[in-house]
Amino acid sequence: MRQIYVILPSQGMDSLSLAGSDEDCRELLSAWTCVYHPDILRQTRKINTPIYGLYVYDEPENAILLTPKPTQEILDWSWIERAENRNCVFVKNCADLTALTAEVLEILKHDAELDAEAAAKNAEEEAETAEGETASEPEPAEETAKPAAALPSGDPCAKPSK
Repeated sequence: MRQIYVILPSQGMDSLSLAGSDEDCRELLSAWTCVYHPDILRQTRKINTPIYGLYVYDEPENAILLTPKPTQEILDWSWIERAENRNCVFVKNCADLTALTAEVLEILKHDAELDAEAAAKNAEEEAETAEGETASEPEPAEETAKPAAALPSGDPCAKPSK
């Protein structure tokens, strides 16, 4: 399951400026709110943390990166390229919370379908492998019954004598 991050246009929560335009503030709020949607929390089973975009040190892999417009303006292009090479998906349209949440849920649904297909394929391959091993294993040799005289006599629970 992918981790979801909101990339904020600051170097920390203390330096996050909300002095931008109403549109920029709405995008930041939508992205921040989206990761706490009950369906997203249920699917990811994680509380999502921000990445601070002004000086990015984190190198996420296989993540969904919510990137509001103010963040897009400051992100280093080489970091974006490296993230894309690590199978990260950038979601850049954060203006509408409903549309953003639907897009993230669709990505998670698609990933879940791919995971289910991969799991089914692996189970099928394991079943075929197990079938092949069973067919090629030799039959265990039958034990022959021992004559009654060879069996020990007496109480099987008794302590051996010295």
